Amino acid sequence: MRLNKIIYITVILLTTGFGLKAQDTKTTEKKGDEKAVTEEIEVVRPYKPVLAEAVKLRRSPDLNDVKTFKAKFNYSLTDRKLELNSDINKLQAQQVADEKRQEFINNYVKGGFGTAKTIFGEAYINIG
Repeated sequence: MRLNKIIYITVILLTTGFGLKAQDTKTTEKKGDEKAVTEEIEVVRPYKPVLAEAVKLRRSPDLNDVKTFKAKFNYSLTDRKLELNSDINKLQAQQVADEKRQEFINNYVKGGFGTAKTIFGEAYINIG
């Protein structure tokens, strides 16, 4: 029993150590700007943006230019009486054999009370 306890404690300490090692470390090194501007720019006047006049494009569909399609149907109706088979007998239901009662095994129900007036309940029913 004591050997198992030592093994469990060792495994827990090793796994927490690996978890701490896996955390991301923050670096305090400041990266230098590799793309720094080295040329001088002389500003002659302030920037004045110019907004050009826009022309709205009318893209409305022409709804008057709609061609309607009329399908040509050819109906040919025959004038005769439909014969029905009225001499069909009703079918008798087949009797189902009685099923043997299945014996339930490996079933259990657990219940109990815990601290602070909590209720515990568990059930397992084997169907197969």
